[in-house]
Amino acid sequence: MVTSFGSAGDFLPTLAIAHELRQAGHDILFVTNPFHEASIRALGLDFVPAGEHVDLYGLLSRDPSLLSTTRGLRVIMDLGAPFFADTYRLIREICRSTTVDAVIGNNLANGLFWAGMERRVPTVMVSATPVFWVSGKAPMQMLDFAVPEWLLPTLVGLGRAAFLFLADDWLRSVARTTGPMSFDASLSAIEDGLALHLGTWPELLRPGSATDPSTWRACGFARVGHLGTTAPALSSELEAFLAAGAPPVVVGLGSIFSFGADDVVAHVADACVELGKRCVIVGPVPRERALPPNTLVVPYATYHLLFPRAEVVVIHGGAGTTGEAMKSGRPAIVVPFAFDQFGLAWQVERLGVGVRVAKSGRSFETIRDALRRACEDLAMRTRAKEVAASLSGATDGAIVAARHIEALGPRSGARR
Repeated sequence: MVTSFGSAGDFLPTLAIAHELRQAGHDILFVTNPFHEASIRALGLDFVPAGEHVDLYGLLSRDPSLLSTTRGLRVIMDLGAPFFADTYRLIREICRSTTVDAVIGNNLANGLFWAGMERRVPTVMVSATPVFWVSGKAPMQMLDFAVPEWLLPTLVGLGRAAFLFLADDWLRSVARTTGPMSFDASLSAIEDGLALHLGTWPELLRPGSATDPSTWRACGFARVGHLGTTAPALSSELEAFLAAGAPPVVVGLGSIFSFGADDVVAHVADACVELGKRCVIVGPVPRERALPPNTLVVPYATYHLLFPRAEVVVIHGGAGTTGEAMKSGRPAIVVPFAFDQFGLAWQVERLGVGVRVAKSGRSFETIRDALRRACEDLAMRTRAKEVAASLSGATDGAIVAARHIEALGPRSGARR
């Protein structure tokens, strides 16, 4: 039993794991919002709709201000509460009549975990970003500005404790709306009861710690760009543009944050003109902006096919996009907007494969200077290729995750 919800970066890693389990011969029942039905059925997975259709992308394209951290958290809470309740009730009933080996969901799948806890089915959480694995014993920079190293463990530890306190209280309040429960519905209880907590990133990005729980497994990046689309190949227009000149600067800000990045995209395009570079923008055309010549805008492109053909990639620091940037062997300019993107931007900088451009004070000049450095810094370019080479031989993270789940073993009476 699988569920996942959210942006492409949230949803697709879990879908990829479900696909690998299906390829290995397991029966998969994917329960989630009807918005994701086409992507799920395209992989031959059984689908059960939960709740009313929610077009998250349409919502954010109409109001990009929702992409700020504070308003974004409000959106997650407003959409999450009914989704948790709907999936809990539905999956609980399915588990009563069907033998289920495991319930598997991303960290926006609390309703599924509640059902698994109630029915005593092994629960597996999938996290796309290592920010969910921080603690005072294993801290990392997570803000738009640098925290002094001596203060970092204390600040991260307090931040983690505060987050759990608020998340626990909120989830318990949501759970009360579904009726009496025989278990603790808090995030702390969910995490403590997990059979596995799978991270879809390599240890290179977030090294293991002696204090990590025994259920944690860093599986490696999961390649997902070919999932959820009927046209994974690059368009003929894009192929022609790539063939017509030098490798361009490629801007890929993910499935969500490209809607609210008009200024950043325009600054990158203008900086390319000043530096004599061509530019490809993946996403919507910036509103009320006139783009310069030698700039191509395409609504969609599969990152793992496009990024290796760039000179430099400009990304927002989303988990999936960061993975494709690191595997491409090209320097990355990271322009974080919210949430875990700040933490991943610091990690890209720590590894020496890119430049972090802080959100505070971001301007045409800071973006232009970062682009110039990424194009001219030979050590960074060499390091980007080295990291990509180290990742190229690794087994896909979705396959590794599926193997960990299989190792849990079937429950008594399970059908194969």
